[in-house]
Amino acid sequence: MSVYEQTETDKSLNFANTARLIALAMEGMERSHEARPYWEEARDIYDINGVKAGVDECDAHLSAATD
Repeated sequence: MSVYEQTETDKSLNFANTARLIALAMEGMERSHEARPYWEEARDIYDINGVKAGVDECDAHLSAATD
């Protein structure tokens, strides 16, 4: 993510997609608590860009992490 943080001047969908993939990887390693900030970041960007499916996916993962 640090590469994107340094090069992306706006929060593009590429940034959101990268955050999503990191979150999925963290969950795959049973590190859901570390995945949460990535899901939140991706969700915010998807919401700003009107990507409902992305928002819905992030919400589902964020909800599952708090159950």
